[in-house]
Amino acid sequence: MRQGILFIGIGRAEGRLCVNWATECEEPLRIFGRHWKKYLKDANQYFAGELIDNKDIRHEYIRAKVTINDHWADMKAYQFVNNRIFDALACGLPVISDSFDELRKLFPNEVLYYNDKYSFYECIKRLNEDYDEIKKRVEGLSDLIKKEYSFDARAKSLMKITNAYANHKNDKKEYAAEGTRKEDTWDVVLLWKQNDTGIYGRRHDMLMKYFAEDAKIHKIIVFDSPIYDNLLEKYLEIGKADSTTREYYIENLARKKEFGYSDSQKITAYNYIIPQNKHYKAADYSEYIQYVKRKEDLGKRNILLWVCPKVYDFELFTNNLDVDIMVSDFIDDEREFYNDHKEKDKITQNYYKLLCRSDYVFCNCKTVYNNLIELCPKRKEIINVIPNAVEPIDAVEADISIPKRLTHIPHPIIGYAGNFSSRFDVELINYLSTKHPGWHFVFIGSTLIDKRILELKELKERKNIHILGVVPYKELPSYLQCFDVAIMPHIANDQSIAMNPLKLFVYALYRKPIVSSNVPNIDEVQPLAYIAKDAVEFENLIMLSLNKGPKIDDKE
Repeated sequence: MRQGILFIGIGRAEGRLCVNWATECEEPLRIFGRHWKKYLKDANQYFAGELIDNKDIRHEYIRAKVTINDHWADMKAYQFVNNRIFDALACGLPVISDSFDELRKLFPNEVLYYNDKYSFYECIKRLNEDYDEIKKRVEGLSDLIKKEYSFDARAKSLMKITNAYANHKNDKKEYAAEGTRKEDTWDVVLLWKQNDTGIYGRRHDMLMKYFAEDAKIHKIIVFDSPIYDNLLEKYLEIGKADSTTREYYIENLARKKEFGYSDSQKITAYNYIIPQNKHYKAADYSEYIQYVKRKEDLGKRNILLWVCPKVYDFELFTNNLDVDIMVSDFIDDEREFYNDHKEKDKITQNYYKLLCRSDYVFCNCKTVYNNLIELCPKRKEIINVIPNAVEPIDAVEADISIPKRLTHIPHPIIGYAGNFSSRFDVELINYLSTKHPGWHFVFIGSTLIDKRILELKELKERKNIHILGVVPYKELPSYLQCFDVAIMPHIANDQSIAMNPLKLFVYALYRKPIVSSNVPNIDEVQPLAYIAKDAVEFENLIMLSLNKGPKIDDKE
């Protein structure tokens, strides 16, 4: 059953009106993103997390009743549709958004539009009154989005352009030796401007994912921006304190990428880490590029160099690799993000060099297109708009096989999945496991060094306490399927006040009976969970769950 208003995006100093208005609605609101505690009054009431993994966004879109959206003024002026709308519609989630001509042209009846506070509330009212009809129209968009607006469609368009240009260029190219690169295959070398490849599912992640499906693509090598080891050490400390932060993910993956990290057959990511107490030097980075070139056998096939500005050192790659085609993807005009004129000038110079050097240029909206033509009119013929897209998302299908680590544990299994910290109620687990030795308690998740967790580990000596540690997210569904009751034994403290526990939604997704302590910020899931005010009621509700099942059955 879909519930509540969802917003995924950062908070802004100037405010986001649709979010402010949503706080005044009766519908529960959940927010993911940075800076909300700084810019939104009473943010803790709505805050669900600072960072949400790209693969988890679909779960949130599948659970929510509606998502709200807004656009920057320049996006509206240049008719650039926010990608959030495509993502939500692909999941069958209705959208309430501000309005402009291009958006209304794309989705005249499927999106609810507001112009001010009052029309926003009219959208909420209409949503509640005609939800089934609105939902039906949205679900009818699935085939259209897959065909016209998916990253698969974008990748195919780009491959068509690349192949056409390659054929044209090869007709004119004279090779030094006959038989050079006999195979019509390509290695793509992509230069990303940040250090988050594989975390958020950004434009370059998605395009490369679908590029890799083309038979002519042999491999894809992604270079994240060079990063200082000193900075990663700081990220490590932040990650130790809170593993939900972006710093945690960046540090963890950057260490793996230093020597090549791959979670797919064709795509490998690299990240040059600048050694401790040293400065960036082009010569050192060139050595690293040569190391990757040798390791990946770059040069045996055609090379497509794909640059995502701003990448100031792209010429190191043109100097170290025998590049056949170079394309640049201007995802945004980065100059608009800076007030410092020196930085703006530096970016402008880099843009101009890229425009002059690239064989093909594409950007994600008309605004950037116009800016690039203004900067370098003579290259107008190679500049094209390739808008952002969406990855079609299907509902989660869980692996129902029983993990080996659970085969020896008798039922009923009372399970907990999530990180352990000071909010975890060890006394409650002590009480329940002592009184019910036939109940087996399974705990999944990482633990912080905390006095209370040390107390929990002492309980492990009991035969009905099983602390399994971390389980990779892809494997978690098979564990959850084995839970007879899913629990959230939390204490109402400063930590629980500042969070909205995602685990309750995960439990509900797999239709598990849920018993939770009465802690803040769980109002929206109370219809799905049994809420206990003390240890005795928690115990009684587990017994009720074992006999009755989920609080709301599948039909509801």
